[in-house]
Amino acid sequence: NISERELEEKAGWLSVWPFFLSILSVSTIGFIVWRNQQSKIQNLQKALRNYQQFEKERVEKEDQELKAQKENLKAAIQETNNVINLALESGDFSTRIDLENKDGSWKELAQSINSLFDSVAVPFQQINEIVGAMASSNLSIRYTSEAKGEVLKLSSSLNYALDSLSDL
Repeated sequence: NISERELEEKAGWLSVWPFFLSILSVSTIGFIVWRNQQSKIQNLQKALRNYQQFEKERVEKEDQELKAQKENLKAAIQETNNVINLALESGDFSTRIDLENKDGSWKELAQSINSLFDSVAVPFQQINEIVGAMASSNLSIRYTSEAKGEVLKLSSSLNYALDSLSDL
């Protein structure tokens, strides 16, 4: 048999038991919330590290591309200067910029310079052929290619001179 006093002591513990359970529940919930926050913080830190690595790689790639563009620009300028200087120093307008290994704007620039040289070299070659024929007493050849600007003036004058000489 349990004495009345023992019953009161056990009853006292039983009345305190819900209080302990509620403290334990609050502590458990607090721990779960804290652990959840820690997990979120770790995920954010990981995402930040990944983003930083991505940005570092992106910047390095852009840096490499800019360095390559700088080298392409240097090479294009050097090649352009070489071709122009050769034409100026020797009078030979047959030299052209190599279009191989060029693309985009660099290729367009090279094509433009080559076209500029063609616009000078081709008329000079044809006019030289006409003058050579004149030297051989052949006055029948005329400049018939399309011409503009100064080349048009020169070819018109040459053709007029040939017509005048032929009429003599």
